[in-house]
Amino acid sequence: MESDENKIDIIQGIVKGWKCFKKTWWLLLILAAVGVGIAGIYRLFIFRPVYTASSSFTVATGSYSNNYTAQITMEQMSATFPYILESGALRSVVMEDLGLTELDADITASALENTSLFQISVTSSDPDLSYNVLQSVIENYPQVARYIV
Repeated sequence: MESDENKIDIIQGIVKGWKCFKKTWWLLLILAAVGVGIAGIYRLFIFRPVYTASSSFTVATGSYSNNYTAQITMEQMSATFPYILESGALRSVVMEDLGLTELDADITASALENTSLFQISVTSSDPDLSYNVLQSVIENYPQVARYIV
């Protein structure tokens, strides 16, 4: 038969825990208030929201009869497309189009490997600016691409 020393009394543990809580509830309340205050200060002074607008699209190579030519065209587009989108020329055209003196947004472009899928992303602290820059990039890209390519 087991001795009483090895048994755990759950009810007694709960009662002791409740007594401890009743003695220190004010300390828990103070710690919670300090935590909320720190979170508020972080939100107010440190946290800066970032908004991203993105668009995906495909590029038709013009001829589907020759897979090799289509593959070469896609490889060339994959190499030049991000360069053009991130170039200073496109940034200047977008700033002029939106009437801005400086562009406080990051424009990134990527191509999915071995596909004709491309993605443009614009990241900024202003959601409207992100969207407007993306729309301007989509609208003005052909003009800049003709100039550069």
